[in-house]
Amino acid sequence: MNEQKQKEILWECIDYLNKQIKKEKALANYDLIKLNRLMQNNLSTCFLHLQTFPKFKNIHQGKEVVLVASGITADSYYPIKNRIHVGVNRSFQIGNYRIPMDYIFIQDYSGKTKEYIDDLDNYRPNECIKFYGLTTEWSYNPERTIPESHAIKANALRYRTDWALIDGFIPEFTYDISTQPLGCFGSIVFPALQFILWTHPSKIYLVGCDCTTSGYAYDKKDTNFLKPDKIIEAYKKFKNFAYKYYPDIEIISINPVGLKGIFKEGK
Repeated sequence: MNEQKQKEILWECIDYLNKQIKKEKALANYDLIKLNRLMQNNLSTCFLHLQTFPKFKNIHQGKEVVLVASGITADSYYPIKNRIHVGVNRSFQIGNYRIPMDYIFIQDYSGKTKEYIDDLDNYRPNECIKFYGLTTEWSYNPERTIPESHAIKANALRYRTDWALIDGFIPEFTYDISTQPLGCFGSIVFPALQFILWTHPSKIYLVGCDCTTSGYAYDKKDTNFLKPDKIIEAYKKFKNFAYKYYPDIEIISINPVGLKGIFKEGK
């Protein structure tokens, strides 16, 4: 091999190494940016939740709380006096507003939410406390973030979930919701349940938590995008979490479908 050819090969190697170095620097810089964003987000969440949740700590101790989701079985539920009702998404519309919600949780500004959010903004303004969550601000689908204009109109309290765009990320349930993000697991029911535990009732009734893709109480012909198997596994994990921190709270699933055999059952 002549000297000229050797020089060409050498410069090709140098060029390749320089490109690899630049690529590694870019990846390292990207990771630092992501880490910095996570730190900012966690700090912001801490201050946000300190404004939102401390006043609810143990507020319903000794009382019975009903979590109302939108599954078909919720259509057969009629509210019982002196129970606290926590709704998610458009469950407040079930049975022509039959169930007087004390709290409502929403966190996904998708097409469905846009159909009812104006109604929710104005729902029981002096009686129902609304929580409008933040889930995808900087990760993916940022357009699904509920606009602040709706939160202002509804006088809603804001919170964040721990749904993040990180390889291998797995959400976790949170005991101290006054400083940490709420575990999401792909369903609004889980932030609501962590809040209910925080209020420390004697019993939690699960209504309309059907864990199926077929139908809603307000529209039995509709379908949803949830993955029942993953949601059911999250419920099992929630059961263990609840027992760890609140073994005195009894959880009862009303007319269970996908949750059959997991919690104590009732009708």
